[in-house]
Amino acid sequence: MAFAHKTGRQRGAKSMKTFKKTTWPAASLALLFISAAAFCGLFERAAEGMKEYEEAPGALRDLSNPDAPKAIESKELAAFEYDGGVPGYEMCSFSLAHEDGAVRCRGWGEGSDGAFQLDFAAPISSLEALQAVIEGHNLARHNGIDVFVNGLPPGMGEMLRAEYASGEKIYAANNQFSFLGADEARAIFSFFAQLAEEAGFGFYSETHENPDSD
Repeated sequence: MAFAHKTGRQRGAKSMKTFKKTTWPAASLALLFISAAAFCGLFERAAEGMKEYEEAPGALRDLSNPDAPKAIESKELAAFEYDGGVPGYEMCSFSLAHEDGAVRCRGWGEGSDGAFQLDFAAPISSLEALQAVIEGHNLARHNGIDVFVNGLPPGMGEMLRAEYASGEKIYAANNQFSFLGADEARAIFSFFAQLAEEAGFGFYSETHENPDSD
């Protein structure tokens, strides 16, 4: 019986085919992992760079939405919050919200006219009265403002938030500049000052601003 004799070249060719079949998929997989790792590294460096930019003093983040609703259908105010200031109380904060079946008012302020802190139960009707202030000054038109400048000290700018039983919301914030008009900020401040006065926690009166007034 004659036996076929394979030459070294034939054996080498077969070995090369076997090598290609076994190593090329492995090499492709390794290349894929290397590429993915490189991409992830680039993504992480980009994310770190963006984070460093956002954290750098003076970095601006503007997520304002000009298409945010400028009118609210619901009249049932569930919660309200304001951070800002008025002459005399350059830093102040107020909130009014449903809590455990009741309405709670909280607030604090400080400035050239002194300081105050509030925390008391308010009547249910106070939410309706505050809604009248929101509508009367068309505060919903500020909805969608969302500007933040990193590194600024507290007490600058303003924040306004109103939430409704319908799920509608008003939110506006700028930690660099005030966006409310002076009369709008004063209306909010006066509302809470009067509410505190009626609850026996008065800290301010209109005559305090102008002692010579009748």
